[in-house]
Amino acid sequence: MKLDKLVDILTCHCAVRSCIELGCNPVCNSEDHIDCRCRKEQMIPVQELAFIRGQREKVGSIGPHQMGLADCLETRRQKAMLYRQQQKRKAK
Repeated sequence: MKLDKLVDILTCHCAVRSCIELGCNPVCNSEDHIDCRCRKEQMIPVQELAFIRGQREKVGSIGPHQMGLADCLETRRQKAMLYRQQQKRKAK
C-alpha cells in the first residue's frame, strides 16, 4: 500500500546497503554503504545513511528509528515557563 510509504524528497536516490548485504570485511566499522555518483551537494552525508536506509525501508509507522516517549520533566518545565510568561503578559 503506497499510503504507508514515506515520501522521499532527497535528490539522491542511490541505494543504501548494509554491510550484511554487501558481505563486507569484518573489520569494516561502517554499518551502511552507498555507491553514489551524484553531485556533491546532492549526496547524503555518511552519518545519515543508517537513518535514510531505515526510513526508505519503513512501512507504516514501525521502523528502526523511532521517537521515544515524551520527556516528562522537560515538558513540565516548558509548560511552567509558558504559564509564567502568560501571567506576566496579563499583569502588564
